[in-house]
Amino acid sequence: LGFEMRQVPGVDRAVALYNAKINLYTLADYRDGKFEVQDLASQTIGLVASPKPGERWFDACAGAGGKSLQLADLMERKGTVVASDIRSYKLEDLRKRARRAGFPNIMTREWDGKPLRAKQCGKFDGVLVDAPCSCSGVWRRNPDGRWTAKASEIAEMAALQLSILANASGGVRLGGVLIYATCSIFEAENRGVVQAFLADHPEFELEAFRHPLRDAMVADGMLQITPADEDCDAMFAARLRRKG
Repeated sequence: LGFEMRQVPGVDRAVALYNAKINLYTLADYRDGKFEVQDLASQTIGLVASPKPGERWFDACAGAGGKSLQLADLMERKGTVVASDIRSYKLEDLRKRARRAGFPNIMTREWDGKPLRAKQCGKFDGVLVDAPCSCSGVWRRNPDGRWTAKASEIAEMAALQLSILANASGGVRLGGVLIYATCSIFEAENRGVVQAFLADHPEFELEAFRHPLRDAMVADGMLQITPADEDCDAMFAARLRRKG
């Protein structure tokens, strides 16, 4: 086949490829929508969200939709994923990917990060905020970022992340789930944002969840994955529940 393939322990829908000597995007199975290429760290976000078939989810910062596709797949193509982004061209990429994979339960809507309209408030079983960030979690693939990142930019990103999280959280129904994620290693963008959000939104609380890659629980509701722990990028995820 031109590569070695191994099942990722504990992750039913993921396989790891090694020593690839071909372009995966040229394979017929890829063109037929039978698989997507995504770093394992990114796949952990959907596993932390753990959506159920028939639910309604809002992927607030969907980009080209890798996590939207994962949510829709975990939901067994039942229910709805509303994927939003401020960039219309990214949503067009998502629509192409959804058509290729045959997902009937993904809708796309542009969203500028401002407060949700009244008809959208409290309408979702789950909201995922995979926020724009410093991307420090992918430095192993883009090492120049270590020298170009500035402290002032981290502070600016944290303020933006908090604003997006606060505005998107309005979509969570009573008793629903809010997932906050970044591909960052910086505390200010991760736990710092979550703690600031909780200080202003006492209607939410952190919730323990199963570690997506190990047989263990994440007791405090916040997980930082690093390349030193797993063979993947760095990723942060927090799971919160709206009190009902």
